Amino acid sequence: MKRSIRFFITSLGSGGAERVLVNLLAWLDPEKYKVSLMTVYGGTNEKNLPPYVEYKRIIKGSGKLSKLIKKILLKLPPRLFASLFLKGVFDFEVAYLEGVPTAFLLAKRTSGRKIAFVHCDLSVNKTGYPLYSNAEKCLKAYSRFDRVCFVSEDARRGFESAIGHLDNAAVVHNVIDVKSILSLAEQPADREYDDASLKLITVGRLAPEKNFSMLLSVVSELSIEYSIELWIVGDGELRGELSEIKESKNLDNVHFLGYSDNPYPYIKKADMFVCSSLFEGYSTAVLESVVLSTPVITTDCAGMSEILGDGRFGMIVENSKEGLKKGIIKIINDPEILNKYRSELKKYSPDELPFNKDYNELFDY
Repeated sequence: MKRSIRFFITSLGSGGAERVLVNLLAWLDPEKYKVSLMTVYGGTNEKNLPPYVEYKRIIKGSGKLSKLIKKILLKLPPRLFASLFLKGVFDFEVAYLEGVPTAFLLAKRTSGRKIAFVHCDLSVNKTGYPLYSNAEKCLKAYSRFDRVCFVSEDARRGFESAIGHLDNAAVVHNVIDVKSILSLAEQPADREYDDASLKLITVGRLAPEKNFSMLLSVVSELSIEYSIELWIVGDGELRGELSEIKESKNLDNVHFLGYSDNPYPYIKKADMFVCSSLFEGYSTAVLESVVLSTPVITTDCAGMSEILGDGRFGMIVENSKEGLKKGIIKIINDPEILNKYRSELKKYSPDELPFNKDYNELFDY
């Protein structure tokens, strides 16, 4: 008999957690599991859902009224929301994001097992538990789940240092589709780099936590002396602000490519992937760059040491403007650093990376 699993997340937008959730849904065996998904509203990843997933979203439209309804729903008391919208009995129910999904699912009364995912380092990113007035209440809430899954060891350690120890904690790395990434990377890209000495790319939602304003500042200062080109793949609420920074600094060597369902040909063409994030949990974009044998330079965030093999596949720098700037200068002045990373990336097997290995155990206990 199939086990029933329902996942709950706020939306299916273009964020990393949403993309990874779609990968996970596609990875689960439909002969073994009956899989359902509930969201408050939709997003660009809806079109990527596997056909066997039973998908329900509360808000159908996308106009002003829908946005108002969304605000009202997300402010409902958790128990009221759960009683209105999280109906049904499942063997497993999964809150796939910290914050609202976790609080709302926890409020549901059910005989099934409850699982919560934590995708960020809560010792750095405090936005993950705004519904709790203090760390003690947050710890008590997470302790009520049957399992709390952290996407990296750093995310688990961050929770423990900021909030407290959980006996029900596990580390369950993100799912990615290696074969699909390698195949999609072979498709032609619709633009080429100029003749810059160092070709950089970054992929992510244009949101504050990605710290792209700092990255633009670094590129601006380095461009005075060095030949650099930067492609930014993604869209988000800071697109206008970042475009203004580009114009004010005359950064003709920075190109906003917008959101893409297939960023992999662009990543493959770059000399290096750059991550300027203030915080991460377990960066899908960095992991995908490793799969594509593109070296990485990243600020020091949760999960980076695990992905980059403690510096084997890329450089982890101090999480600051000066740290990122010094790291890029070091790479420019010593091309052998990039050659070393590329050589190591060609040696590795995707089996070395910690992903896609933990989910059968998660839903089979």
